[in-house]
Amino acid sequence: MQIDPHWYFVFHRCAMAGSFSAAAQALYVSQSAVSQMMGHLERALGGPLFTRNPRGVRLTAEGAALYGYVAKAFDSLSAGEAAVRRAMALEEGQLRIGTSDAILRYLLMPALARMKRIHPAINLTLTNTTTPRSLELLDGNAVDACFVHLPLPNPGRYDARPILRLADCLLCGGKLMGLAGSRLAFSQLNDYPIIMLDRGSLTRRQLDEWLGQQGVTLTPEFTTGSIDSLLDMAALGLGMAFAARAYAADRLESGALAEVSLPQTPPPRHIGLVTRRGEPHSRALRAFVAMIDGACNP
Repeated sequence: MQIDPHWYFVFHRCAMAGSFSAAAQALYVSQSAVSQMMGHLERALGGPLFTRNPRGVRLTAEGAALYGYVAKAFDSLSAGEAAVRRAMALEEGQLRIGTSDAILRYLLMPALARMKRIHPAINLTLTNTTTPRSLELLDGNAVDACFVHLPLPNPGRYDARPILRLADCLLCGGKLMGLAGSRLAFSQLNDYPIIMLDRGSLTRRQLDEWLGQQGVTLTPEFTTGSIDSLLDMAALGLGMAFAARAYAADRLESGALAEVSLPQTPPPRHIGLVTRRGEPHSRALRAFVAMIDGACNP
């Protein structure tokens, strides 16, 4: 006979109450229904679990052995329910994020600080790496979500939601500050030193593709793997650089960098939240994204 797991629930109540009638009242069923289910369980297991007497029921030796396991199971379920409630209330849990240094500094850092302040019990883990590596970690369930530059190289495999729109611009500084506010033709770009991100980055590939559409192939004077070092080098006048205006905002405001106009501006890009396709977001991730949305759209 196949055992209905609900029988164990009724068995647990009967054992605690010491009475089929008391268990029936607690479960809002008839005493005969309780007796019938316990009879089914006893037949399925091959022997009596209760000794009946006028005052109620008492566990047999076999019933007591079973009760030890059933009680542990229901204690575990109760602990699991409590853990879920704490997670839903953001009183415990974890959030593992994969992202790049630039996105961490310019987008996530304020939200991370606020998350730790408001929900200190959430264990936040960050992995700083490239977009391809972040996606590998996501595929391997080593992170819960990635914040990366869009579009993705293989978008059909993931759920991606744009979080922040990025507008790229051409920047100058230092000895090249005289170009500030001027308008250059695309054909003039190679007349000046250029600083670019490494060729392997998604941002560099997108920029090269757009410049190619304008009939330009740039040969950079310097390449770097870091947005920060790219902006620092541009501010020193080592070359002009393309970068997101949001990343250069502080340097533009201080006057360390200035914009150079072009006949066309690069197409907008987005930073996106990427998760495994069809997988619901945890309560911690939803709370974190809400903090980012608040920072980007105050």
